[in-house]
Order: sequence, then structure tokens, then C-alpha cells
Amino acid sequence: MEYFKIVFLLKSSSKNETEVKEVFEFCWNNSMINVIAVFQDFSSSSTYYSFSNFREFQMEEIIWKQNTEKNIEFFPNRMQNLNGTILPIVFQYREKAVYVLKTVRNEPILSGQIGNFFRTFAEKHNARLNTSSLTFPLLPKDIYYLVSNKTVETSSFATWLRVPAETFTYPFFLLGVGVMLPVEPKIPIFKIFTRVFHLNVFLMILAIVVGFSAVLETAEFLWGKKFGVLKFFIDLNCVGGILGQSLVERPTDKYSIKIIYLLIFLLGIMLSTLYEAFLQTLLTEPLTEKYITSLEDVISSNLKIKGFSLFFDFIYKFNPEIKANYSEAFLIINSSVSEANDIDQNDLNTKYAYIVTDNSWKFFENLQNFLGKKLFRWSKELFFVSNKPFAFPVYKNSIYREILKSHTLDIQASGLWEFWRKRTLFELIQMGNVQLRDFKSNDSFRSMKVEDFQWIWIAISVALVISSCCFLAEIYVFKWKKQIERKLNSSKS
Repeated sequence: MEYFKIVFLLKSSSKNETEVKEVFEFCWNNSMINVIAVFQDFSSSSTYYSFSNFREFQMEEIIWKQNTEKNIEFFPNRMQNLNGTILPIVFQYREKAVYVLKTVRNEPILSGQIGNFFRTFAEKHNARLNTSSLTFPLLPKDIYYLVSNKTVETSSFATWLRVPAETFTYPFFLLGVGVMLPVEPKIPIFKIFTRVFHLNVFLMILAIVVGFSAVLETAEFLWGKKFGVLKFFIDLNCVGGILGQSLVERPTDKYSIKIIYLLIFLLGIMLSTLYEAFLQTLLTEPLTEKYITSLEDVISSNLKIKGFSLFFDFIYKFNPEIKANYSEAFLIINSSVSEANDIDQNDLNTKYAYIVTDNSWKFFENLQNFLGKKLFRWSKELFFVSNKPFAFPVYKNSIYREILKSHTLDIQASGLWEFWRKRTLFELIQMGNVQLRDFKSNDSFRSMKVEDFQWIWIAISVALVISSCCFLAEIYVFKWKKQIERKLNSSKS
């Protein structure tokens, strides 16, 4: 009721300070500050009464002179000047939002996005803040209790706007909750060879070899050469030519066979060039692991999304199906206080993904610019809650609600909210709360190691084992045939 203008006509015929004081105390307790009171003798005395209760209670007795003061202001805007009143606000320490910063003169000032909001609000309206009352976060229910019974006007703890809207200030920002995923790691070099020498590629080359072998052997058979069944499927000239090796072309070959050899030669150049280009590309710009785009991908990758229970309660309130179907993807840290709703920027572990607000992600994104390496990325697909209005709790009919709304609109229009957000990182570095570490690596420019050829060594070892087995088998078969022949010769003789 702070914006209503009320005139009280008191029953006393003349001035009665006790009566008018009781009326003004009733008005103050019921959030009525734009009031005046007159007695029955106002027509003769031209005297009316008003009050101000900022810093201390003061009753004002004003004589209205109609002839000299035509533009008198009966209801001055008392909220514009609070006369140094200590604002009844409970401030809670939150590392990126509310904290105390020492100036160059070693004077403590309230800083952070929300801290700067209330500090500039107090400066604008000639009020004071009690920064010594900065506490660690309370339970939300305790905050609502303090506000509802008018122990404090509001709190620096913001929450999402809900019914009844009269118990909240004007929303000062729209909040979204999503997932900050670790950047997909690059595939190790030894795994790159498995991508290059993929089974599908091998089968394709084998099919080309068989196809050209069949065509070449058929063409030679038509020109009178003896047909070879093995050469019909695998011709060594085709294998060598398609793999980019030299061919032995006989001068006596017919033109049709020479054309086939020429095609094999051109195809070999193309395949070897494409293969080498593909391998060089993968070595200079390695592929990454599978890109996560859904909660199913999170579960299949064995990655856990880490966060505090306060965030998950907020998400489940708007998306109950997530709790029912994808609870195994989350690692919930139980939290009972409102500080436990953000992660420590000095304790980031890329083995986990994290639940954060979009406002916090902007802080981490800015922080990563100084780390030399991007560790996390913002997932546009895993965005659980978006554009939820957040505001400060106030009791119904609070006298500060309208001027807080006006200050919020001024801050947003001037761009100060975004400026404070960007400055938060540098202030936390100055305070020593953020440690800058160098995560830059030179893996992209290092020489290849023996370990990088792991699958090559395995393939060579398997080939040597197979070829050795074949060699031993040939020796065994040869000796076995010799023994058979000797027995047959001895039996005949």
C-alpha cells in the first residue's frame, strides 16, 4: 500500500500528539507511508501532520499557507531519500554473486553481481548496508520465514518467481539450467590407424582387387592364355597396382589388356593418394570421441552429470520424466543450504559433467579463455530449464518493492548487470579465490612414438605368425608327400 495516498481526519478537535502518533505507527506497521493526518480544526489552523520513519521516527507538523505556497507537495516521495537508514536485508555469501571486496583504501565493499545490485541501490537512495552481517547461506525456508514475519525486507538469495507474485520483487534476470560437458577428448594416435584401416575400407579394396583380377584374367584367357583359377580371384599385378606399386606390363600384351593395366595404375594412384591424405588429416586434426547430444549418450558413455540436490529438485519440478527415466545419468550431491548450488571453479574434473546455470556457464567460459585450453563446453541439447524469472523474496505490500523494481529496470537497461558479471572473474582472481592454471598442451605438434604404432605392430605380428605357420605347413606337407612317395615306390619294388 506504499503507493496509495491517504488522508486521515482525526476525531479530536485540536492537536493531540498521542492520537496522531498511534495512527502513524499503525500506518508504518501496515506499509502505508504516503499519509497525512488532520484534526477537526484544520479549516482554521491550516495544519496537517505527516511522518518519516527512516533512520528514526519523526513526526512533522506543517502549516499550509494557501496564498504563498500554491505548489506545496503534500505527499513527498519518501523512498527517494532514506536518510542513511540501514537497509533490513540479510546478505548471504555466494562466491560469484555476493562477497566482500577490499578497495585500494582497504575499505570493505559489497561486490558480485547481486552484491553490486544492492550496493548501488543503497547509494542511489542514500541508505547503508550492513556488510558485517554477511552470513553463509541459510535454508530457503528460513529466508522465507524471516521475510514473511517482517524481520527483514528481503534477502540476497534469489529464487524463481511463483504465485503469489506480490511476495517477490520484479524479476531481475531469466535463469536457465543446463549441463556443462567436458570437451570430447581426441582419439589417441594408435586408434587413428583403426579408423584408416577400417574393415569396410579393407573389404572395398579387396572387392576392387577381385573385380580387376577377374576382368584381367578373363581378358587374357580370351586372347589365348591358359586360365588360372587362383589368378581369377587374386592377381598379384592387380594387388600391387591398386596399392600404388609398379606394374610389369609385357610388350606383347594386347591393347585391351594394356588399357586394363592403365586403369589399375590410375586407380592405384587415386587410392594411395586419398589414403595418405586421409591419414595425414587425422594425424594433424585428430577426431574426437562421440559427441554427446542426449542423456542416452551420457549413459552409454559412462559419464556422470554431477550437481547439487538443490539444482536437481529444481529440474525435477519442471521435468519429472527426467527423474523417472534418466536418474542413472546423475551423480547427486546432497545439499541442505542454498550455497550448494554451484561448483567450485578450482575443483573441475573432466571425468564429470556438471549441472550449472547459464549465468554460471558464462563465468566458466570466460575463465577458460585464461586456461590455455578449453576443458568444458555448454550443451545446447541438454538444456533442462530455460528462461525462468528469478527475483528476491519480499513480504506482501513491502515499501521497497516498487523502488527495487525501478532499480532493476535501470540496471538492466544500462548494461551494468552484464558488466558486473564479466568483472566478477577478475575480482575473484584479485581476492585469490580463483587460481589460473596452464592447461596448454603440445600434443598436436609432437613426434610420433613407438606406442602410436600399436595396431601396426599387432598387424605385422599377426601376419608374421600366419606366414610362419604357412611356411611350416608347406615344409610339413612337402616332407609328408616325400614319405608317401617313398612308401609307394618301395611297395611297387
